[in-house]
Amino acid sequence: MTYSIDKAIAKTILTLALGFSLLSLPSMASAAIIFSQGFNPSSFAGNGNSDFGSNTQKADNFTVQQDSILGSVSWLGLYHSGATPSADNFTLRLFQSNASNLPNTTFFWSENVSNLITRTATPSTTFGGLFTYEATLSAGVSLTAGTTYWLSIVNNVGTSNLNDWGWAATSITGSAASRSFDTDSWINSNGNYQFQLTAVPVPGAIWFLGSGLLGLVFSKRNQKK
Repeated sequence: MTYSIDKAIAKTILTLALGFSLLSLPSMASAAIIFSQGFNPSSFAGNGNSDFGSNTQKADNFTVQQDSILGSVSWLGLYHSGATPSADNFTLRLFQSNASNLPNTTFFWSENVSNLITRTATPSTTFGGLFTYEATLSAGVSLTAGTTYWLSIVNNVGTSNLNDWGWAATSITGSAASRSFDTDSWINSNGNYQFQLTAVPVPGAIWFLGSGLLGLVFSKRNQKK
């Protein structure tokens, strides 16, 4: 007994098989940038102290264009003393926006990323060196399209304004927020800070599987016709 297989179905089966085989390959993944603000050492336009050691915290607002899962955060900064510490102690926080278009006093997400960041020196010699930082979060954070969020990045290496950490600003016009302690309300602060947000990588094999399933549906419809 012989069986004939429709070419479209055969192609779909092959695509599905390829997709399943690629699910185990970590290299088949793509991560999309969901927000970027002046993330470039050449656009450096000053900095804002953001260090628990000197009682200064900064936050900047952002929105994403589509619902996303935040997977990593990148930013730029420097050390006012010009001396690079052996290790950083960064805390990242996310806040909802309040009725005054400032961050709520209490964050809805927080993570100390000291053991998760990669610090890279740039060619800039400002204040002894400008650095880029990248932190891959331990778990993704859901972000809703069109919602205003505030990102706070605070280090803990300084003991005064002379040797604390500064978040690199950009020449892009806008506003940010500042406060001294966790119990304080945020106030308006001039400037925009440099950072970039990336979504959780989606395995490329998912796209193969999706296209394969879609092809199977269409081939079935054509058979019914």
